Amino acid sequence: MGKKSRKPPKQAADAPPPPPPAREVGAADDDTSLWHGARAGGCGRGLVATAALRRGAELFTEYPFFVVDRRSHRSRWAAYVQLRASAKRGDGDAAAALAAFDELRYDVATASKEATVEAAGAMVDGALEQLRSLLGADAFAARREAEVKTVVDVLRKFEGNQFQFEHGGPGVGAACALYRRVARANHSCAPSLVLAPARLPQRPGERVAGDGGVAVRTCCDVAAGEPLTISYGAKELVGWDVAKRRAYLEKHNGFFCRCVRCELEGAS
Repeated sequence: MGKKSRKPPKQAADAPPPPPPAREVGAADDDTSLWHGARAGGCGRGLVATAALRRGAELFTEYPFFVVDRRSHRSRWAAYVQLRASAKRGDGDAAAALAAFDELRYDVATASKEATVEAAGAMVDGALEQLRSLLGADAFAARREAEVKTVVDVLRKFEGNQFQFEHGGPGVGAACALYRRVARANHSCAPSLVLAPARLPQRPGERVAGDGGVAVRTCCDVAAGEPLTISYGAKELVGWDVAKRRAYLEKHNGFFCRCVRCELEGAS
């Protein structure tokens, strides 16, 4: 199978002025002069350049709104329940984080199914056990179905949007982080963005300003209107052939890659 390299994005005839310094993104920041959220072809909502960008342009720096233990579905669900309870008690930070979590989306077609649904069912069964004898069979089944659907939705939002939590303390990789803006960036095997972690000596799970932050910058020239993408795979992935890339992403990320580069190389 031959291999075609992806053509670099076209550059605007008039080079843009140097970009402004990286800016921190808060909950109310939807658009900037350099990028915005928009529909990105068949990949749902993504990030799109609104101006021609040079390689190395720093777009923004963002900090996670939610950091949780990544070892089990149960720990993620427990963290979500705790967050929801804190928001209900009037905790402003928790309410903002919950609102950001509710905005997250995932690809239903590629979301992992059996393992997630089984884990959700086991948790719901444990929580509803005492109601089994109080409710009739039909009422219990309906309640269980609704509860499992809620848990599965939460778990799949984690699966489809989480990043390894980068920090300077012990146990790197033991937690995952959710970002409101970075989560919108779709995958490409020829990405136009790179994420540079900002590490601080904090332990996983602590909500400390600056811990787990990422600076988002371009790794190639990008024309206005082109998608801004990242690689969801290992750092070495962009150097692999199409078969190896697709096999890795299907195994570790749960989807068969159809990015522009893979479609070109897969058709040759």
